[in-house]
Amino acid sequence: MLANSSRKGHPSDNKGILACHTVSLQDNRPAGPARAHSAILFIDWSTDRRLHVQRLFLGFILLILLWGIGLAVFIGSLPAPSRDAPPRTDGVTVYTGGGGARIAAGMNLFAEGTGQRLLISGVHPDTTRNRLSELWEGSTDLFTCCVDLGREAMTTNGNATEASQWAETNNYDEIVLVTSDYHMPRAIASTRARMPDVTVHPYVVASGYLDGSGRPTSRKAWKKLAGEYTKYVLARIKAFIPFVGN
Repeated sequence: MLANSSRKGHPSDNKGILACHTVSLQDNRPAGPARAHSAILFIDWSTDRRLHVQRLFLGFILLILLWGIGLAVFIGSLPAPSRDAPPRTDGVTVYTGGGGARIAAGMNLFAEGTGQRLLISGVHPDTTRNRLSELWEGSTDLFTCCVDLGREAMTTNGNATEASQWAETNNYDEIVLVTSDYHMPRAIASTRARMPDVTVHPYVVASGYLDGSGRPTSRKAWKKLAGEYTKYVLARIKAFIPFVGN
């Protein structure tokens, strides 16, 4: 009896204690299905993010490709410099830029009787009337009475607004628009959007950016034409959706 009652630390008792600890540790661990679910969620999130980045990258590449194709089409469709005189109209308007070639061409058309008045839009504030008269080859009286200088316009949209106000003030229904070859598509789009009831005849002036075959003449020409094409696309969007960019 004494031998049986003094059994302390019997191996079977230790097994019970270890079993309890083992069960306790196992209870504190996340269940197998929960761990698997967390791993799946992490993998799904990583996959979705990777796919999103890939789609953005492919979309960007597609956009660049379309822009490049559009630029090639734009350059190929630029109008050749005008050789024939335009029809007689109510007035002639010139959008400044590209040196003095545009202004000189507009003045020659007006001096030959193309319109009743000439508007030079976008004249720099520091450019005097006397300075512009140096390009004039017609009569002094005609220059004094009938050549209008627009000094408010800073952009092509500004030119179009200035020309629209000028045409409305003079009750003109038909005008000739003078500008450079690369600038004409955007100038026409902006001008017709501002005055849809006025007939606008383009008169194209050579810019020097294109050779006889209609190809850019230099790296500088490519850069200029690429910038103008981007502006042209935006102008077309604004023409269809007037509130864009306002």
